[in-house]
Amino acid sequence: MKLYEYLMDLAERSGLHHNQEILEAIKMASLTRDEDLIQAIESQLKLAFLEKGSPLPIPLPQEIDGPVKIGIEPYSRAEVGFDFDTPLHMLIVGETGTGKTTLIRNILDRLQASDIKFWIFDVKEDFKLIPQEWDVYSLHLRDLKLNPLEGPIDAKDQNWLEIFWEVLCQTEDLLSGSLSFGYKILYDLFQSNEMPSMFDLEEAIIKEWSSLPKSSPSFQYADRIRARIEALNRQLKDTFYCSRGYPVQELVKHNIAFLYSGMSTIAAKFLILILLYKNFYWRMASNQRGSKTHQVIVIDEAQQILPHQDYRQLKSTPFFDLLLARAREFGICFIIASQSGRVPLAIRENSRIKVSFNLGSGSDVTNIARDLALKEPKLLQQLQVGEAIVKKNIGYNKPFMLKTYEFEFEPKAGSKDILQALDRYVRAPVRIPKQEENDRLDIEQEDLLRHINANPLLTTTERIQALKQEWVKIGRAIYPQKMLSLVKYLENKGFIRSITLKIGAGQGKSAKFLELTEKGKAYLKRLGIKPLAYEGSFEHFYWVERLKLRFEIEGYEVKQWEAIDKGVKPDLLLLLPEGKRIAIEVELSDNGLRNIKKLIGKVDGIVMAFTDNKLLKNIKREAKKALTEEQNIMFISIYDLELDPHQALNVILI
Repeated sequence: MKLYEYLMDLAERSGLHHNQEILEAIKMASLTRDEDLIQAIESQLKLAFLEKGSPLPIPLPQEIDGPVKIGIEPYSRAEVGFDFDTPLHMLIVGETGTGKTTLIRNILDRLQASDIKFWIFDVKEDFKLIPQEWDVYSLHLRDLKLNPLEGPIDAKDQNWLEIFWEVLCQTEDLLSGSLSFGYKILYDLFQSNEMPSMFDLEEAIIKEWSSLPKSSPSFQYADRIRARIEALNRQLKDTFYCSRGYPVQELVKHNIAFLYSGMSTIAAKFLILILLYKNFYWRMASNQRGSKTHQVIVIDEAQQILPHQDYRQLKSTPFFDLLLARAREFGICFIIASQSGRVPLAIRENSRIKVSFNLGSGSDVTNIARDLALKEPKLLQQLQVGEAIVKKNIGYNKPFMLKTYEFEFEPKAGSKDILQALDRYVRAPVRIPKQEENDRLDIEQEDLLRHINANPLLTTTERIQALKQEWVKIGRAIYPQKMLSLVKYLENKGFIRSITLKIGAGQGKSAKFLELTEKGKAYLKRLGIKPLAYEGSFEHFYWVERLKLRFEIEGYEVKQWEAIDKGVKPDLLLLLPEGKRIAIEVELSDNGLRNIKKLIGKVDGIVMAFTDNKLLKNIKREAKKALTEEQNIMFISIYDLELDPHQALNVILI
């Protein structure tokens, strides 16, 4: 908040906003930034406020302080901090843009210096870009390899099977009769398979379903289960394509932002609950009880995956109730953030800290005011951006005001490097057909395929160095000729191809890259790994990714290959304030004019980026002849655009 707005807000709260002497002093302080004058005005206004009577009790500084600093009490200016060393759950509510994400960033930033790890489940992709200093991986849930049937400790764990099946039945709203019916099929499946996958389960259920009389209750149960599992397997085909997936005991060692934009609510909810329960079950089986916090789990925009029926009838699933109730026992702390105050009863009852930003209007205000022990619910509607009311059930237990710290950072894209390390644990769900056994690769050859898939933009030289470092760590013998032999062998066998690209302006700025062929991609599929897919050639993909990363680093919101009309998907779409949009096309061929015509009228500006100056001039000349009206179109060298992405904004000023 700006100084003038802050002092005027304080004056209004103090009842002195009509006092001409005070108003003149505020104007003078805002202009001169005189620290003594500002302090004198603050002191006078706070004294007047206290004399008038604060809307909320003002706690003593020591009553609201803690190691994780997140803001100040705006009247006393005392610092507010929470203690996450001991496990506790926290509920944060407030409309979009009121300060929830900023508060979460402040908390996680402080946790970076501790031994506490965190997971974030983020549907809006607010945590796709993270501060440069953060050590966080950013993964989409679809990138994971998970077999929900696989136990966190012992793969064929009968106790885990019961948990898996109950989570499935509850997230899919299956009838209670489905529980015992489905568990029998699961039990039989585990007797006949080494480690069944979700697809083995689907086949077993279809087999049972097809043998039942259609009039029997069992048929109805089987039919519902079959439909639900078929739908999950279709939506999460690549995630479930494994008999052994990523071990949860490896995932919990890292800070991870799990993104799930674009997923159906059911699929996202199922995957999130399976991850949470594998985490909890592993900690429980490992006997990680104690009073110390091991992990903080943030569920942002929780209304996306938690129930939100009528407030009086609202209850979360029994399994989520149990998870919240017992998580603290094993060092897990939940932070639940929601746009709405209509959150499951278990969350509200188990949260030791409740924070409410502005909730707008409606029944949410009254309900949350009751949870915060507020006598005047309208206070929740008067909060400015970054202001909140806090109620703790530990220590000082009266509601008090909070002004959160602003959080500015130099962004970077969250790393996906963890996937390559975890891929080695994955096992395919089916045996490799006999006709393909002649092309069976050894572990080092498979590692190179995985590495190319996970890190497509590395040059061949960078890739060899990266693999050397990884292999040295695990004690594998390395010598330069061996690495080159691996590349040559996979090229000769048709698994990969070598590509030379010009990666900068001027002569000599070229580099070699390795790309998977269709044969290489098919091999990875058989390993249970999703091959990288992109539109156009590798060179086109390379430059789209490079530009996207540059724009994101500069703080722009950018979408890749997002449809803006039927059949129209620009390579990149910059989303600017006030709803303005700029399309960016990477042009490597003479299709530029066609692409321009498809975009005209659908965006506010078009940037055509070229690697070849001759092609740039030709397309620019064609466009000038073909387009009868003046358009906001920029023609630019791709190297110049990468050097200074802000140039793209000039297109809407043309």
